[in-house]
Amino acid sequence: MPACPPSARAVGRQLAGLGFAVVESVDKTRGETAAAIAEFARRLREAPGARVVVYACGPIAELEGRAFILPSSATLDRPTDVLTQGVLLRSLPDMLVQGRVGAALFALDAFTETPRLPALPAPSGDAALGLILSSQAGREGQRTALASALLGELVEPAATGADVGTLLTRLQARLEGEAGRPQHRVERPSAAVALLPAPPPADPAP
Repeated sequence: MPACPPSARAVGRQLAGLGFAVVESVDKTRGETAAAIAEFARRLREAPGARVVVYACGPIAELEGRAFILPSSATLDRPTDVLTQGVLLRSLPDMLVQGRVGAALFALDAFTETPRLPALPAPSGDAALGLILSSQAGREGQRTALASALLGELVEPAATGADVGTLLTRLQARLEGEAGRPQHRVERPSAAVALLPAPPPADPAP
């Protein structure tokens, strides 16, 4: 998908500028993607309570009610090939919950061959995990609507102190203001925790 690489790289740069440690996998094979996910999971295990943003972009295929994100190298000759070539969508938010994140935003640009978006996997447990899924093809070399919305919201000071649910509301408003109003779905977190905590107040002057 031509819009995915510039979108992912732009979001990664923005997050790095905000102090996030970025694990990036752009235009990779299934094996390379799996290695990047494993590295990400390792970092989560080593940093319980971390604030996390996951942005993914790519085609989606479904099999028996399960959705899979397809790496750029995927070639599906049979419907069941998604089992060996795709990444199970459900596994990514589950990984965030299992990693005991403090707060997380999972954003997915999904490109499907059908007019409907796949169902979002509801977060398990009481994690402050919010999900947003959008579908709108960007032009080659340009960013998707969701990536542009993220870049507009994940900035200081606007995002500082905002909880994940508030950020989702802002992202929705940006998407609804886009030409053509890209399809999107949202799963809200069960807890209100800031994605970018506000800094502690300064000590009063003596």
